[in-house]
Order: sequence, then structure tokens, then C-alpha cells
Amino acid sequence: MLLRPASARRVGWIGPDPPGLPPAAIPAPSLTPPASRLRRVRAGFTLLEILLTLALIALLAAALIGGSSALIAERAPSANDVFWTAVRAARKSALNTRQEIGLRFDEKTKAFVLSADDPALGRTFPIPGAPADLAVDFLAAQRTGGSILLGGTVVETEP
Repeated sequence: MLLRPASARRVGWIGPDPPGLPPAAIPAPSLTPPASRLRRVRAGFTLLEILLTLALIALLAAALIGGSSALIAERAPSANDVFWTAVRAARKSALNTRQEIGLRFDEKTKAFVLSADDPALGRTFPIPGAPADLAVDFLAAQRTGGSILLGGTVVETEP
């Protein structure tokens, strides 16, 4: 079979020209499908496409509802949240100023207080809606060992 460049043959014909016909006499292929084929082609979506679309819509809706409910339900920070905010602030202040920063709990105001030699570094972190019986106890720093805090439980150790 001899293949010629596309410029030398008619569209839709591969191979040498049929014997006895000039190249211009080769009929051009029809661009429209036959009528029997038109009847079989149906426009629309398959069940798989519809199910995938519904699944994507459900996934997006779940993400938006879950994310927006956290924004709508603004809750007051708990004592635990306020404590860790105060700890981060104390650490940041100690690193920036290279000074010793103390953290204590004020029973009267129900707030965590940062204290330093420089009064400008002192800050207060009040606990909103703190109950009257809220008490916070810090463990005393020990130089010789004896006990450590593991998972909220004090464990005795050997020096």
C-alpha cells in the first residue's frame, strides 16, 4: 500500500488512487452520520455522571455547613484556652526581652497575670465567665528532682 501526502489525495482516502479515476473524481466523505446512526444517539447524562455530581454537591455542602457553624457559634474561651494563651504570651515576651517573666493566677480577678521586672511587660489574661470556685495551682519548681507532672498526674522520681 502506498501512502501519499495529504495534499496529494482527497480527505478520507488512504492509499493509491483507484485505477481509472483521476484524483479529483474521488468522492469526499460525508461529514454527517447516516440517518440510522442519528436515531441511536441520545442526548443526556448517564446515571454515573448524575451520581458524581450529587456527591460533589453534598461534599461541598457538608464542608460549608461545618465550617460556617464554627464561625457562627462563637463561644467564650475556656480557662484552658486562656491559660495556654497566657503561656504563649509569657514565652514570647521572655524570648523577645531576654528577661525572666513570671506567670501567676490572681484569685480575686480570676485572671492569669504576667509579671516582670519591667511593669510595661505585665499583662493580664482574664477568664470570661469564670466560676467563683475556680482555683489554679502551679507546681513549685524543684531543683533536686522528686516529682514531675506526666499527663496531669504528679509522679515521684528519684534525684
